[in-house]
Amino acid sequence: TSTLLDDLPLRSGDYRSAAQEFLERGDADGCVREAMRALARRGIERGYIVAAPSLTAREASRRLGVVFDEKRDRLRWAADLFDAVEYGYRHADHAQAQAMLELERALRRGRARSDTDHDYVAGENMTSGGMTNDDVAAGR
Repeated sequence: TSTLLDDLPLRSGDYRSAAQEFLERGDADGCVREAMRALARRGIERGYIVAAPSLTAREASRRLGVVFDEKRDRLRWAADLFDAVEYGYRHADHAQAQAMLELERALRRGRARSDTDHDYVAGENMTSGGMTNDDVAAGR
């Protein structure tokens, strides 16, 4: 089971800034949490993820992995690390926290592949409740 990301009320830049501040204070766990939230929120802002109260780190990473295919493995790693830190299975170290920030930076600056099929991975609908991002945008 993956940890819920709550409702992500802040902008992605706010989560990114918080992650950087945690890292500067030596709190790698806090950095990992906020960097994952920045990744998920960025995906919502760019229309790659449908915002849902039940959104998990794993779901966010899978959806982002569709449009950032070359980062899919790193996104999976990020979700696993977030879950481990959030559930208290282990603590992140400085290098892992820095890698989370670098992944967020790479996705923020990166170019996504075509949006035409970002709601599907191997034929599986990746949106909440079977709704596509177009459905949400149209208010359906």
